[in-house]
Amino acid sequence: MKASEIIINKLNRLPNGRASIKQLNSSITNFYFQSKNKKTFWSDHLHKLINEGYSFDLFDILENESFRFTNRKIPKGNARANKLGDSGCDLNTVVGILGYHYYKKSTGNSIYDPTHVIASVLEWAEVAINTRGYIQFVEYDIKSTTVRDIIAHIKNIIDIDISYVDNNHLYRCFSVAEYYSIPQVNFSSNLQPHLKSVPNKSLAILGDSALRLIRVTQSYLQGSDPTAIEDNSQEFENDEYLAKLTLKLELFGYTHIIVDGVEKYHSNEILGEKVLSTLYEAFIGAIYLTLKENQENMEKLEEFISKTIHYENPLSNL
Repeated sequence: MKASEIIINKLNRLPNGRASIKQLNSSITNFYFQSKNKKTFWSDHLHKLINEGYSFDLFDILENESFRFTNRKIPKGNARANKLGDSGCDLNTVVGILGYHYYKKSTGNSIYDPTHVIASVLEWAEVAINTRGYIQFVEYDIKSTTVRDIIAHIKNIIDIDISYVDNNHLYRCFSVAEYYSIPQVNFSSNLQPHLKSVPNKSLAILGDSALRLIRVTQSYLQGSDPTAIEDNSQEFENDEYLAKLTLKLELFGYTHIIVDGVEKYHSNEILGEKVLSTLYEAFIGAIYLTLKENQENMEKLEEFISKTIHYENPLSNL
């Protein structure tokens, strides 16, 4: 997964696509999408805005070049004291790489140095380590990073701690589809993805059963009549209802797909109602399975279900 994809996806999860990022000097800079199509970005600590800001492929350029360096550790360089091509601003530095490969400038030109912001963004996205004088790229761990972000998101949005949930179960429930590619019928070089499986489906089946059992039990203990009990059960067989819960909780931003064995973040815009409802059921399944494996009672699951049902997202009109 490319650095640009990781950064765009993380920014997409945030309200209005804006992040407050701590820089190496401890100052805070706002980082956000600049263009409406989300192809470019900007930061308050960058130079005067030109056109629609920087394109995200800037991060990929540095990531690709990092493999030339020992331990993928690139000296930042200094464009203020040097012209492009000088020692300290050549292809062995971050700023020199950007000068030649992003700005497309020639040797001897002066260039603007955005490294202080770029390095901070890369570290915020957990793609690199930002230190004095260097940017060191690291292997991105999609699983642990996604799980950590989901736990923080749920705590922030409905004030429930789900850190006890098994990481494998939690991560799997956000794996919404697995595809394999085959050539088109006309034997062109283009490959078309075909659905192989729905990795979170088994968890969703488990979650569906747990949901109905808990809601029916709650209704029974509240003294509801048989009709009310049945209505409460059927409510959770409605894909539209469950999809709305998923949207209100903003869980869609953490989904991923697998294409030919490679994990990729899913595009939020194309998640259908069935995918969203399955995601909510799988989430319930992940919690239930963890509690069952640890021989714990279902109080934590009951609390989660209750809070998600009654949660009103202030940013949603659902």
